[in-house]
Amino acid sequence: MLAPLLSMLLLDPAPAGLELRWQTEPACVEAEGLPGRVTSLLGRAPPEARLALAAEPVGEGWRVALELASAGPAVRRTLEGRDCATLTDAVALVVAVQLDPLAVAGASTGDFESSPVVEREPEPRLPPLPRIDPPPSTEAVGEPEASAERRIERSRASGPSATDRPPSRPRPHAVLAAAMMGELGVLPRGAGAFELSGGVGGRRARLELSGLASVGPGGVSERLPAVGGRFGLFTGGVRGCGVPRRDRMALPLCGGVEVGDLRGSGIGLLHPRTVNALWVAAVASARPQWVPTSRLSVGARLDLVAPLRRHRFAIAEAGLVHAVDPVAVRVGLSVELRLP
Repeated sequence: MLAPLLSMLLLDPAPAGLELRWQTEPACVEAEGLPGRVTSLLGRAPPEARLALAAEPVGEGWRVALELASAGPAVRRTLEGRDCATLTDAVALVVAVQLDPLAVAGASTGDFESSPVVEREPEPRLPPLPRIDPPPSTEAVGEPEASAERRIERSRASGPSATDRPPSRPRPHAVLAAAMMGELGVLPRGAGAFELSGGVGGRRARLELSGLASVGPGGVSERLPAVGGRFGLFTGGVRGCGVPRRDRMALPLCGGVEVGDLRGSGIGLLHPRTVNALWVAAVASARPQWVPTSRLSVGARLDLVAPLRRHRFAIAEAGLVHAVDPVAVRVGLSVELRLP
């Protein structure tokens, strides 16, 4: 009877030399019986050492990370397996071998054929285990396996978290715009201009095509007030814009070229005729806007127009009727619609 009693004393002590601490919620590894298993493998109480454990579900099994600090350098290991009892034995074996490899050289490590344990080197991608005590568990004591299964089911049901999804890139969008402006410097005595434009771009830049019509009162000659002409400007243009934004304000700054027809028709003559002159001009624009919604903006419009070809309209008998200014100005209001 002394032999069984002596065996129980050797196999089931509560060694004070092995300090165990969880860095996650306790799971899978049977921590209460772990010191006894280490003692059984060593055949004596283990020397003073600190063991930190962390467990997380991986697929249909578990991954257990351990860090053992004793007299020598700290040792880190990562084990994976499906059976928690087998993982507990594997952790005990790793700890015992690190503490005294000679003492466990001939010891049996158990049968792992039904649920193999895979030892992996610590992965550098994993963040370091937190050095904080876990909050008290609200799950029922004595049901670690059922609790782990419930956690796995909840993670599968919830799907990938928002942090796992790659950030979405802003898609290009279409812009339609209309503007009404007053114009000085192209036609005599000012004019009214109407422009429609459309383009495509992103949040900070865009490319646009435009069409503009400008009409106004006619001009008269310097010598004969009864003789003059009616004028109109019809152009198409292309421009690129940068679009600085802040909160609900935007300031598109654009530069481009417009090409079209500057048309003049004589009045007060016996045989009036119409002259079509090629219009080519560089245009720079500033468009401060208020953006009440993601699809609508309203604002002001300021265009500076520099004709690359300056035109003069004159009648032989009456003299100069009209000359285009070196720089023209357009000022007005605009509305933009963004799709989608």
